[in-house]
Amino acid sequence: MPIIMKKVLATLFAVALGLNLSAQDDCEPSPDLNQDGVVGMNDLLTLLTAFGDFDMDFDGIWDSVDDCVGAYDECGICNGEGVPCPCVGPVEFDSFAYNLVQINGQCWFKENLRTEVYSNGDSVGLYISAENWTTTSQGAMTVYGQGDAYCSESTSLNSCDEAVSLEMYGRLYNGFAVLDERGICPEGWRVPTDFDWQQLESFLGMSEVDLEQWGHVRGIDVQAGLALKAQYGWYANGNGNDSLGFSALPGGGCHLTGYFVQAGDFGRWWTSTVTTQFMPGHVITRNIDRNAFGISRDPNDLNDGRSVRCVRD
Repeated sequence: MPIIMKKVLATLFAVALGLNLSAQDDCEPSPDLNQDGVVGMNDLLTLLTAFGDFDMDFDGIWDSVDDCVGAYDECGICNGEGVPCPCVGPVEFDSFAYNLVQINGQCWFKENLRTEVYSNGDSVGLYISAENWTTTSQGAMTVYGQGDAYCSESTSLNSCDEAVSLEMYGRLYNGFAVLDERGICPEGWRVPTDFDWQQLESFLGMSEVDLEQWGHVRGIDVQAGLALKAQYGWYANGNGNDSLGFSALPGGGCHLTGYFVQAGDFGRWWTSTVTTQFMPGHVITRNIDRNAFGISRDPNDLNDGRSVRCVRD
């Protein structure tokens, strides 16, 4: 607590007890009213009971019922120190609380996104049939196994049961939803860029040459994919060591034909970076294979369905 606040507390404490501060030479009343070794807001609230109630931050709310006597900083913490924000969760968005993990200064969702709305509350769009998934140019979402489209899996979890896959893998989104200006991640968060993923991969030991490569050759020598994979859920002993707590699971994807494929075998995640290197209208993704130690970097069609991890702005 700032020195000036300690002085204010000490003065108010003295007034409340009817003490004469000018008559004290060597000590002043202790503002640590609850004697916990810390002079904080709880001491102030305790003191205010001697006077009735106050509005110390002049926000129109009595301090006894104010959830923040002071001001929220840029990180949403009462009387916090501002940026950089601590990576402390969970973060609630669309009625779900997401756990977080900090990796080399980046703060990531520790689980896949499952929202049905954009950050402004607009609906991402209802589930569409397989044939419409192929042709839509609007944002769309689905759950692995939803509806009557073809569905394959390589797990014992019955991933083609949409309730099971929603709980394990979150939702799948097409590229139009990912690129929508309303933002599919909550306010203050974003779909990671290709560079965001490269920062994570660089921390895992991937070389500058590998960072710019395409396909599964990237990061095999440092086993970058193994470090991100969860210690469970991958088919045929394809589990990782999850050394960073990223807990990547093989949620498969929705092919642009509307078919659900590769749950148990692959985890696939969108970036927000568009590429024209191969053909127009493609977005860069990251893919982790149960049989590979690396992290694949690939262009995907906007009508594919992939998972999303959010990273803090």
